[in-house]
Amino acid sequence: IPMIAMIGGGLDIARAHLAKSRLSQACDAAALAGRRAMSNENIASAIPDATRFFNYNFPQGYLGTAAFTPAITRP
Repeated sequence: IPMIAMIGGGLDIARAHLAKSRLSQACDAAALAGRRAMSNENIASAIPDATRFFNYNFPQGYLGTAAFTPAITRP
C-alpha cells in the first residue's frame, strides 16, 4: 500500500509540473504576441491577439485545471 501511495504521489507531482510548465509557455507566447501586435503603445490593440495565443497554448481544463479567464495587462 505505501508503494502505491508513493507512485500516485509521483504521478500527481509530475502532472502539476507539466501544467505549470505549459502555463509558463502560454504566458510567454501571449506576451510576445501582444507586444508584436501592439501599435503606438496602445495595449487595446494587443489584448485580443495575446488572449488568443494564451488560450491556444493553454486550453481551459488542461490536465484538469480549473476554468479561468486570463487577465492581460501592461506592466
